[in-house]
Amino acid sequence: MSGQMNAKYVFIGGGVAAAQASVGMREVDKEGSAIIVCSENWWPYDRPPLSKNFLTKDLDPSDVESKDPSFYEQNNIQVLRGRTVVSADTAGKKITLDDGTEIGYEKLLMATGSTPKKPSLPGIDLKGVHLLRTVNDSMAIKEGLESGKAAVMVGAGYIGMEVASAAMAKGLHTTIIDPSPHPWGKFASETTGTFLKRYFEKKGASLLMAEEVESFVGDGSVKAVRTKSGKEVPADLVVVGVGIYQNLDLPKSAGLQVDDKEGVIANEFFQTSDPNVYVAGDIAALYDVVLGKRWHAEHYLHGQWTGKQAGRNMAGANEKYQKVPYFFSDMQELGMILRGDPRAGKSAKVFGEVDSAEFVELYAREDGTLAMGMGFSLDSKRLDAFSDKLEELIPLRPAISGIEASQFGF
Repeated sequence: MSGQMNAKYVFIGGGVAAAQASVGMREVDKEGSAIIVCSENWWPYDRPPLSKNFLTKDLDPSDVESKDPSFYEQNNIQVLRGRTVVSADTAGKKITLDDGTEIGYEKLLMATGSTPKKPSLPGIDLKGVHLLRTVNDSMAIKEGLESGKAAVMVGAGYIGMEVASAAMAKGLHTTIIDPSPHPWGKFASETTGTFLKRYFEKKGASLLMAEEVESFVGDGSVKAVRTKSGKEVPADLVVVGVGIYQNLDLPKSAGLQVDDKEGVIANEFFQTSDPNVYVAGDIAALYDVVLGKRWHAEHYLHGQWTGKQAGRNMAGANEKYQKVPYFFSDMQELGMILRGDPRAGKSAKVFGEVDSAEFVELYAREDGTLAMGMGFSLDSKRLDAFSDKLEELIPLRPAISGIEASQFGF
């Protein structure tokens, strides 16, 4: 099938950013024609459950959809599923799909997301070794959790720790391997990292920190993970979570300005070097008004919020994005929120009781001002209160020396 289509608004992406962009667009423009192009066969969906509840509860793909499919029909938004965009002609204002179909646009959103890194290690293609990004990936891991006995997580970032929690909940002996000295080594302090390590060990997990994987061992299916120090850890399920690559091929080939480390350069309105092309989600190297710098973030709420604002701006709202960055994680009954800049600052203050998993940690810039805060609790309402207070403080850039424990209820 090939042919010619046209729409005022075209959204490329099958995640929350594209879905919310269509929501934002419809808030401003009730009539303009719109098309979403998804490379997967699913309706646009949310990714956080894929490493959490989707693995442990009786859920199916419809339970993770960003919007009920009826939303698109009721709002006259056409969704093309299982179709890949192979090129974008910004001069001609059209995109071309893998079947040859050309779609003309007035405003285009690129929300192409990212792809998990696949390390070049012996045995990486054995059955039972998984990456996690898509619904199909999560369904395959879920199947492994039902039949497996021993799981190994390669990487102690968000994905590794969350899937480890699911594996432990399903009764699998679970091992986490990471070259960092503690979990969340890329952004968390030794205080928080050590707390997480102890928390997981108390739950029964084995953590091999400061260790690197050499290979995956097995004959057709994985049987063990071998480390560079010579340890061989039994495993019939392995999940590799060692980072992502931003999907930048399309914006690069379209001639948009791209920073190879941060993504597609965008202003505070989400416009790229071509003002008719917008970006959102993982690939958006956005000028952040709140933090006063250009950067990109890879997290669900960032995709949701940037997508919605980009959609509104495509329809003419012309509003600056001014959200305080928000990250979260759930590991069994333990919840975490992070507000602010996860790349800035060093641990400066801790309020509460770390050992009881009820604490807030503040990170300071070199000048002593608040850059970010992390809160941990077993109570979601308390986490919300931590988040709200950090959201209030971060834009003010207060000196951490003046922030009191009582402000967080301690």
